[in-house]
Amino acid sequence: AGLAHISGLTQLQSLNLMWCTAITDAGLAHISGLTQLQTLDLSSCKAITDAGLAHISGLTQLQTLNLSCCTALTDAGLAEVRTLLPMVKISGP
Repeated sequence: AGLAHISGLTQLQSLNLMWCTAITDAGLAHISGLTQLQTLDLSSCKAITDAGLAHISGLTQLQTLNLSCCTALTDAGLAEVRTLLPMVKISGP
């Protein structure tokens, strides 16, 4: 629910949610409109699954994405996000 408060910050370019273990797939839906994001750090957000990655697939300005220690992600989910965002440097699991 806390991410709903930043959904209006459409000019935001960098967002660090590292160690935010309460962030879920539903929370990621709130950042899907932050189309100017260039850097997104979700490392150690253990509740994010492959379904949550779908919410960030439209962030076309993204340059770096950190998914390190996101233990609920699968190889298939990571492969899909790499396909959808081929120019993004992804660090993770």
